[in-house]
Amino acid sequence: MRLQDIDFPLQALLAAPLQGVFVISGLLDDAAKRRNLHQEISNAFYTLKRNQRWRYVVLLSDSIDVSLSLYPLLPVIRLSPPSKSEIADIVSNFLLESQRDLNNELQRQLVQAFSGMPYGEIDVVLRQMLSKVSEGALMPSFALGYKREKLKGRGITLPAGPDIDRVAGMDELDKTMDKIRLLFQPEAEARGRRPPKAVLLWGIPGTGKSLAAKLSAKRIGGAMVAADWNSLVGQSVQESMANINHLLDLVDSSGTCVLFFDEFEKAFHGWDSGVQGGVLGKMAGRLLSWMQDHTSDVVMIATINRLNLLPAEMIRRFEYVHFFGSIHAGALHEVFKVHLDKHFKYNFSFKEWQILLREYRGCTPAEVAKAVQHVADDLYFRDVQSGDFTPELPQLELAMLTAERRTFTPASSQREISDQIAEIQNMAEYAKPVCGPDQSDFAVIEQPLMGIPNSGGTQKTKRAV
Repeated sequence: MRLQDIDFPLQALLAAPLQGVFVISGLLDDAAKRRNLHQEISNAFYTLKRNQRWRYVVLLSDSIDVSLSLYPLLPVIRLSPPSKSEIADIVSNFLLESQRDLNNELQRQLVQAFSGMPYGEIDVVLRQMLSKVSEGALMPSFALGYKREKLKGRGITLPAGPDIDRVAGMDELDKTMDKIRLLFQPEAEARGRRPPKAVLLWGIPGTGKSLAAKLSAKRIGGAMVAADWNSLVGQSVQESMANINHLLDLVDSSGTCVLFFDEFEKAFHGWDSGVQGGVLGKMAGRLLSWMQDHTSDVVMIATINRLNLLPAEMIRRFEYVHFFGSIHAGALHEVFKVHLDKHFKYNFSFKEWQILLREYRGCTPAEVAKAVQHVADDLYFRDVQSGDFTPELPQLELAMLTAERRTFTPASSQREISDQIAEIQNMAEYAKPVCGPDQSDFAVIEQPLMGIPNSGGTQKTKRAV
């Protein structure tokens, strides 16, 4: 009997003289649209209980959102994705049956790509590989490509790791990330220690928060799953809850993992006002519960621009909070070196470095990176147009960077951004700076007037003192 085209499948089933096990998919997904669905399910339960026929009904759904009165009538069986060891067995059996050979590293990559997928879907993708992938070495990238396309529709991405090992000028944040990396090691469990459940990175745009978050997965040796909160919100409560449940199931089954939310405060705009039928509040509540209770090797890292837009109960869930303020001269020097080393040959004297750092004082790392990129582009265009192009890195002159600095106004001089910086400084006790005191030769040291502290005297660099 085909029930998928029937408006009321439970009533049709009760009226039919049939016996057996009947599986109905998607019925619970319509709970918000069908006001009497709970009553239909209750009536069907008691009718089947009184009836002498051997009949059982199984309801399938991505998300369960039913009234509490139905829970005694509907035993809920949650089907979790297979563990990594179970996926490894599936992959091994497939390779044996298909007579394909993969080394241990490629098998590990394939298992990682399948993490979070249900059994049936893994089998389907493996079968597709038989006809679409000729080389075993390409199997992990095929599976990962399939997974990326699937997750994209749910607002979830699997970003590639940065091509650098650290973010310049963030020594205190580096210490935190090293601590987290060690807490993911088996030795930590022997001491009863575990990684933090959440880390918050707070600061104005362009200070390197997102890059630092993406680098964290590489630092701890885990996968990274990035989620767009607005894309997780679906057309209904059921779809929205299914999306966030799928996200949390995915990261819980991915082994060592970083769950990343960028500009996280935007997710909570109107979350407690009943907007969209209360879906935002339910999603936030689900995430809060997971942050509190999950035991998987997952650390959530979120970036925000405004701390005051996060609800207090959310802020309390973050064990580590770092703020990104204006970087000091030593950190700015490190940022410049990271970018200059990639694009130029240069040999600045200490005096030239002083001039450069003074010119770019107050600029964010993103503004420095953009300025260096513009100068590199200008040199490339010059060499190509003059016919002097060579693949070697061009020689950089200080005047090129100082001239580029005069073409833009730093964001920190804008009223809105300067207000955000002041807010961060005023609330700094809630967070730890990403960089410690400037210990470099470029550190600016106050020279008090006539030996009187805070007298508004002159400033000199440490090396010049």
